[in-house]
Amino acid sequence: LLSIRNQTNLGLNTKNKFTLQSLIAILFIFMAKESEILNFDIGIQSNTLLFETLVFALIFLIIVGLSNAVNLTDGLDGLAVGCNAITFCGLGTEILLRNDQSLIIYSFLCFSLSGICLGFLKYNKFPAQIFLGDTGSLCLGAILGFICVLSNSFYTTIALSGIFIVETFSVILQVSYFKLTKRFLLKGKRLFLMSPIHHHFELKGIQEEKIVETFWKINIMFMFLVIVLEISF
Repeated sequence: LLSIRNQTNLGLNTKNKFTLQSLIAILFIFMAKESEILNFDIGIQSNTLLFETLVFALIFLIIVGLSNAVNLTDGLDGLAVGCNAITFCGLGTEILLRNDQSLIIYSFLCFSLSGICLGFLKYNKFPAQIFLGDTGSLCLGAILGFICVLSNSFYTTIALSGIFIVETFSVILQVSYFKLTKRFLLKGKRLFLMSPIHHHFELKGIQEEKIVETFWKINIMFMFLVIVLEISF
């Protein structure tokens, strides 16, 4: 609606996106708490108000962080969609291996989302015919965060989301390093040729398809590692 009204294709700006993400995350936390379906455990037992506040802050960070992390990864044809397909498949398998009937619905949801991503990938791979855009990437990342919280899969999701996390930290490091060098050396310098890091490799002359393929393989390694650890322990 904004694009039509303003005759541009810019959509929402960064501030508007973050505000909406925050509202959705906060609404989710309160609804989950009121419905008593919040089973979030990070391995530390405490019933203090401060601890509960910290847990809610962590849940907020997971949802908003993963949403933006997937969005940052969506820079090359098929990269974000392929990684999401692998991540959801791994998360669904890990939940299934727990043999907890109360969580089985989240496993089915993960497998369904993985299949949806694979179907989309047929037309999103290089050269892409259709794109996720913010609507798709922000949504997929947020859903990953929701399932992580509701299925109590914090550590698993972090491991499976390794590519998304690396992409996000490459942006944080790039911006921080540039600002620090500009302040103390009076000239901003860059750690990478461009961030997120997939653009760094692209500017290094590596083919787009090769970068995407390598990132997929790394994500698959994360997935197998999580499954093996789940079976072992």
